[in-house]
Amino acid sequence: MLLLASLDRGAPISKAEAEPDTHAAHGTMSDADMMQMARAAIAAHASRGARVARAARTSLAAPADSFLAVNFRFERDGIAATQVDTARILPGQSIRFKYGTGVHTVTSGFGSADPNIGVPFDNQMFSAADNFDWEYDDPGVYQFFCSVHEGLNMRGVIFVFSGTGSVEPIGMSVPRIGFVTTPGPNPTRAGVSFRFALAKPGHARIDVFDLAGRRIATPQDGNLGAGTFAANWDGKALDGRRVSPGVYAIRLSVPGASETRRVAVER
Repeated sequence: MLLLASLDRGAPISKAEAEPDTHAAHGTMSDADMMQMARAAIAAHASRGARVARAARTSLAAPADSFLAVNFRFERDGIAATQVDTARILPGQSIRFKYGTGVHTVTSGFGSADPNIGVPFDNQMFSAADNFDWEYDDPGVYQFFCSVHEGLNMRGVIFVFSGTGSVEPIGMSVPRIGFVTTPGPNPTRAGVSFRFALAKPGHARIDVFDLAGRRIATPQDGNLGAGTFAANWDGKALDGRRVSPGVYAIRLSVPGASETRRVAVER
């Protein structure tokens, strides 16, 4: 992941975006008080290696999507009633985080209870000079929030899809590490689908073996973000041909778990 210098600092904000920020939910807290709170939050997270300095490096490609920090939400879809907006991008694409109104931070993680809060970024959002882009290289579910307005559920979600692979992120919750659902249908005449989850970003590998222990296929082998994923094995071997009828073992290896499930292939 790369922090990229903003390409639109000082860009005009539409009337709909520039809503007055009264900070009513914070009582009589002034902008100065909120700015001090934001600076304190960033300083508190700095020890986790989260703060990344602005780099004099620009992206050659335009960001795939953007979030605007305005009032008490990160706006993307233009609908004020949507408190938590979601963006969907491909690996290697970037998201632009832009200033609209108020005093905020853009902090990676699901909230202050996240053990990886502020990794990889924890940046102030006090003016358009703080706009920045962030590139996402691995498929997964990525969350971020405002440490100043966490109590108002000011956060956003980014789904990074592989585009061509058999594994796609489908949610943020992690009911358990490893298999979340059993591969099915079982028995099958074609292939099987299932879900699995990672509690933290890391390497995820799915292999299919026959009963002799020979590796038949590898539907997934690469890094994923934390979250729950939908996966499938199409019933084909490494050479692209359909496997023979029989029993096969699907082995899932993710950080903290290694599990195997058996499926029967019929004709």
